[in-house]
Amino acid sequence: MAKKKDIYDNYKYYNLAPSGFKATDDCQVRAIATAFGWSYRTARRKVWRYAYRHGADDISDEVTLYAFITEHAKQNVLYVDRIGKHNFSQFAHEYPTGSWILFCEGHMACVKDGVLLDQSDTRKKMVYYAWRVK
Repeated sequence: MAKKKDIYDNYKYYNLAPSGFKATDDCQVRAIATAFGWSYRTARRKVWRYAYRHGADDISDEVTLYAFITEHAKQNVLYVDRIGKHNFSQFAHEYPTGSWILFCEGHMACVKDGVLLDQSDTRKKMVYYAWRVK
């Protein structure tokens, strides 16, 4: 009898930042780079340029990040009305194909083809917003 797949078996440690890069407050750049298939430096440069053109002082400005991702995304999935109903692992299980950027309170991560790719284990974080980028 085949073992039933656990929906929480879909996390993989993934750190796209350059070797020696110590910052841990750049989850948005890591998620964007991973989802779009860009290098870390390319994603950081694109987000900074976008933020600068739109008058933001910082790339962690949520309004600017939402606008940047929405402008580049194929599909937006608004989860605000479902807060507390799907965590990152459940989302990855429910949407097993494509590249997604997930946002929860204070964090962003990437799900690619049903696998949560992040530098920390965020499987139980609750999804607020999701964008399909590929």
